[in-house]
Amino acid sequence: MSRDQAVRPAPVTRGAWLVLAATALAGMMDGIDATALAVANPVLARDLHAGLPELEALTVGYMLAMAMALVPAGALADRIGHRRVFLAGLTGFVISSLLIGLTGAVPAMIALRVLQGAAGAMLAASSLALLRHAFTPERLKVAIGLWSCGLAVALLAGPFIGGALVQFVHWRAIFFVNVPIGAVAFALALVPAAADGHRPQPSRFDTAGAVLLTCAVFTLVAGITRAQVDGWTAPVPLAALVGAAVLTVAFALRERRAADPLLPPAVVRSRRLLVALAVIMSAGLVHFGTAFYYALYLQQVRGFSPVAAGAGLLPLIGLVAVGAPASGLLNRRYGPGLPIVSGLGLLCAGAAGLSAFGADAALPVVLACVLPMGLGIGLANPTAVEVAISAAPPEHAGRVAGLQQTALMVSGSLGAAVFGSIIAADAPEFAGRAVAVDAGRFIAGFGNATLFGAALTLLATAVAAATFRART
Repeated sequence: MSRDQAVRPAPVTRGAWLVLAATALAGMMDGIDATALAVANPVLARDLHAGLPELEALTVGYMLAMAMALVPAGALADRIGHRRVFLAGLTGFVISSLLIGLTGAVPAMIALRVLQGAAGAMLAASSLALLRHAFTPERLKVAIGLWSCGLAVALLAGPFIGGALVQFVHWRAIFFVNVPIGAVAFALALVPAAADGHRPQPSRFDTAGAVLLTCAVFTLVAGITRAQVDGWTAPVPLAALVGAAVLTVAFALRERRAADPLLPPAVVRSRRLLVALAVIMSAGLVHFGTAFYYALYLQQVRGFSPVAAGAGLLPLIGLVAVGAPASGLLNRRYGPGLPIVSGLGLLCAGAAGLSAFGADAALPVVLACVLPMGLGIGLANPTAVEVAISAAPPEHAGRVAGLQQTALMVSGSLGAAVFGSIIAADAPEFAGRAVAVDAGRFIAGFGNATLFGAALTLLATAVAAATFRART
């Protein structure tokens, strides 16, 4: 037998491809739903006579519910079965989508969006766990790259799909379209060949730990969200952030005494997992923060319309779809070090470039800084996700998936809040709100924010390089 034959990975089974198709469809359904709603908000507000607070509640309610439920949903999936939780989450997501499309009352829509967020958490946590058990370790690297590519395509296509549905059908169609997509994903997951390879082990669910962690995540995300408007030292966000710290300490103390902790020692003591989570959070913070305020830059400094500004974000998002499958191939051939370090390096270079230009910079020069950031996040993030999901024992795959998805969601909120605070230091009238500001002051603040992002990414690059050494 030749050396190539000896190291060749086992072929991918039909069941594994079915699992990948089902989880990718579920993730794409979630991504399209989130981005399409942003396009539909103006028409929805007019038809239902909803104000800005109600529109914000439709988005924030979903986000908070999902962030709070991710780790408990993953722990539940580890306990009763990943496919069972995936199917339950898929059912809940589709039913809540159908009811949102049918209802005409804004309070009912907000409540249903909260339920939809909890169902989305069940999907997110169980999807990666299903992939972990469906693919061999070497094949998993490419599978997560393809799965991430599907999510990027959904985020890219969501605004266009939402716009077409709103313009040519009705805004309610953005929720109804989830029904056929969810039905196909459900059918694929039900095929016997796609059965969950995980065998749940009887254990007691750590209810107290789940409550403490859920409350900690809720107060953290709520505090960060309020800080974008009120500032970090205002009473409400400050109290929320202090409360989140207290609840986190209480959760850690509870976990040390629990017989069956929500996050077992095998999870929290894995250095590779912790570094992977740090990569996900730092890269997510810089990417989300840059994307949010780059869109404002295009409108407030360049004079782009909202639609044109959205189109200007396409390279930042679209190149993620290019980098994601490449990251899986590089990870499989050279190990996680190459795609993570090179991806973070591209992200750092792009952020550093954005920090240096002025208000009169040529648009192609600005674009040359944005393009490597999209490619960089596409290379680094899927590999970091694979490292995280593979670092802990397979029986804990659900809760680890929930943990890394929580890190990603928190990083997005942090990116908008931290970048907004840095910009407001140079443009006090901005104060985290999308109001008209002096172009020079906005550029100065945006430059300082992206310089901070470059420094943070450089630090993450150094830590990743020391942890993940490329193999040859």
